[in-house]
Amino acid sequence: MDANSFNLKGIVNPESADRQRVDLLFFPTGGGKTEACLGLAAFTLVMRRLRNPGITGAGTSVLMRYTLRLLTLDQLGRAATLICALELIRQTDRSVNLGDWPFEIGLWVGKSATPNRMGSTRQGDNDENTARRRTLKYLANETRFPPVPLENCPWCGKAFNRDSFKLSPNQNQPRNLRVKCSDFRCAFSGRERDLQIRLLCSQGLLARYNACQKCKHINKGLKAASSDLRRAFRLVLARRS
Repeated sequence: MDANSFNLKGIVNPESADRQRVDLLFFPTGGGKTEACLGLAAFTLVMRRLRNPGITGAGTSVLMRYTLRLLTLDQLGRAATLICALELIRQTDRSVNLGDWPFEIGLWVGKSATPNRMGSTRQGDNDENTARRRTLKYLANETRFPPVPLENCPWCGKAFNRDSFKLSPNQNQPRNLRVKCSDFRCAFSGRERDLQIRLLCSQGLLARYNACQKCKHINKGLKAASSDLRRAFRLVLARRS
């Protein structure tokens, strides 16, 4: 709670002097670092929706970056639980307007853990790392690894199975990978409303939908920045020539 209260003023007020400060905090294992971070994330996401009820309330508000890929994957489940809670409130609590756009979480750690693109028959799709190929292999019992780096529903803890994943609108030319819980009693089983686990794990989906919260391995952020710098440098050279 103390970590949250220290940062609320700077989050709410764009003119706050706190925004010019960077704090480095150390806590031992079990000290509540993730809980404090997720509390601030929830506050920031809801505040943006309340201030901007339209499409401008959507988009990335929280970026979580980790130095270890395994740590990124471990924290994904806890962050996904938060996103599920916010999405459930958005769809069921009519006393608060959190906009029409769903709360989503994205993951970007590289093709060894997440697919780079969706893939389709039109593109040939010989790449084993597309979301389509990974999903079809899982559905055909050719692999025991699900197409997303989560094995259990982040809301109820039920293990995912082959009914949990669906390429939408079809398997040949999918534009999305829908994830739901396999337990019909879970709020995110898809039986009521359009509640699904809003997890974006391909770079194509991240670019298209721009999840409100993203988990990244730190190298991915550095590579993206490096790519932007190279692109800008090429533009400068082209103009000078």
